[in-house]
Amino acid sequence: MTTRTAPQVGGLLRLNGMHAGRRIDALVSRRAAALRLLAVDGLHLVEPTAATEPAPGAAGAILAPWPNRVEGARWTHEGVERRLPVGDPENGHANHGLLLERDWDVVELSDDAVTLRTALEPSQGYPFRLELTTRYALDGGPEGVGVSVQHEAVNRSAEASPFALGAHPYLCVDDRPGDDLTLTIDAERALVLDEGWIPRGEREVAGTRWDLRSGRRLTEIDPHSGYTALRSRGGQVVHRLEAPDGARVELWADAVFEWVQVYRAADLTTDRGTRSALAVEPMSAPPNALRTGRGLHWIGPGEGWNAGWGIRLGRETSSRASVTTIEERP
Repeated sequence: MTTRTAPQVGGLLRLNGMHAGRRIDALVSRRAAALRLLAVDGLHLVEPTAATEPAPGAAGAILAPWPNRVEGARWTHEGVERRLPVGDPENGHANHGLLLERDWDVVELSDDAVTLRTALEPSQGYPFRLELTTRYALDGGPEGVGVSVQHEAVNRSAEASPFALGAHPYLCVDDRPGDDLTLTIDAERALVLDEGWIPRGEREVAGTRWDLRSGRRLTEIDPHSGYTALRSRGGQVVHRLEAPDGARVELWADAVFEWVQVYRAADLTTDRGTRSALAVEPMSAPPNALRTGRGLHWIGPGEGWNAGWGIRLGRETSSRASVTTIEERP
């Protein structure tokens, strides 16, 4: 493995290598440290968006120091109201953190890994100084072949800083039609979202159309939905997108990612044209966390926060003859 000095392809950083006998290709953008392409033996695991700048629909972006929305683009810290940039003008909310338009610095680049870093300086809306590092590494093991992503956030402020992180990949199973795919989220509770996608409570999923524990076709899933009470195995949660032929893409995440947002975009601009696309977003805190405090990690001065997630081509399963459909209760 040789260290390189950031050769770029159309402004993107190219990774490629052989792992577990499979070829993996990836493209990572400095803008928002976003994963813009991931393929195993030519089979796409995320919607490829390498040809479009900026990334459509926040494709592959890292979301920090909070994921998803903050109601009214304002929150209160120690009695002072803090106003954030409005990222969702239709509803007047802040959205997806402060780094969507940030070009991260390349710290290290090799054939199959890249490390990026950026510094978040204090602002009126978020008066803290953070140093954030993200590392993408191609890998393979008994569970599958793909990419692992590791994050570190270090607080360079003189006081504790509230922090949460998410990611925004659009999963796919190569060019299989989305209407044929099945999504499995092993969650016992769903977020109750209002018309502006702010949580107003939670519901048990058993017996409802939000129950994805046994898999549901994408045609039956709400365009916006959030889940928690995720079941972890070996310290990880795993979300699965599966085609009828058994091909399966998995998004795994450390158990600290206790929430996941599911978003169906009707018309995402991809390298393969305009498509319906599915974002599966691991989050360490739910929407509106800066206002509610739920899920926030308070990083002490000089201290850090670490967590990881990844996407892999899972081991193929036998083709599903059918998928359980659960009728919604009143």
